[in-house]
Amino acid sequence: MADSNLIDKAKLYHRAYRSRGFTLVELAIVLVIISALMATTLVGLSGFVDSGKTKATQTYLQEARTALLNYAAVNGFLLCPDTDDDGMEDRGDTNGGECEADNGGLPYSDLGLERLTPWDRVAFYAIDTDVDTTACTDGGQKSCFFESTNVLAFNRTTPPVSSDGNNFSLQVNDRDGNLAGRHILAVIGSYGKNSAITESNCNSAASNDEKENCDGDAVFVMDTPTETFDDQLIWIDANAVKGQALDAGWDLSN
Repeated sequence: MADSNLIDKAKLYHRAYRSRGFTLVELAIVLVIISALMATTLVGLSGFVDSGKTKATQTYLQEARTALLNYAAVNGFLLCPDTDDDGMEDRGDTNGGECEADNGGLPYSDLGLERLTPWDRVAFYAIDTDVDTTACTDGGQKSCFFESTNVLAFNRTTPPVSSDGNNFSLQVNDRDGNLAGRHILAVIGSYGKNSAITESNCNSAASNDEKENCDGDAVFVMDTPTETFDDQLIWIDANAVKGQALDAGWDLSN
């Protein structure tokens, strides 16, 4: 009889325990586990989204490079940077003379491209620093690649050429200072995820390499992405422009 009473009491205690629900400690543990799982999921999702934007940005920059070369092939000159964010190149006078600046935004409207990169900012566009200060007079100046007042002002011997060595203004280096490209006439790029911060204040860029790309000089850095560097660049060299012009049937013998 005593054993039966003990069993009945145990059953009653078990039912009461089951009906009381979770304790605050148990609920806290569950919430911590759920929060950790959500954080892990969100981090993974954010990384997936960023990776997709990085790939899409590279595609956009490649399309911009192709569009600039095609424009040069059709019109006989490269476009100047856009300095007032209207999507069109800006030159120093209404007759289409020298470029107004050597650094600015990509003239996306002239090229028929979308205004913004996947990071929701206009791509930056830098050209040889001699272009906005040196007039094209005889085909012997780098500014002749951007000269729009004459039909095809550049020719086979227009610098920079191989004999110039490293004597050219635009440079793209890796983070160790090694040259990544030669005889560069123009650089198109994106500041990546922190584009808005970098554009508003270059000193707020995530690293010295990123600051190098926004400081307005003629030296740029392109290397593998890190936690503090996600800029993307692509460039156009003199041989690419000359080759495109030859393919389009222009006479470069002058």
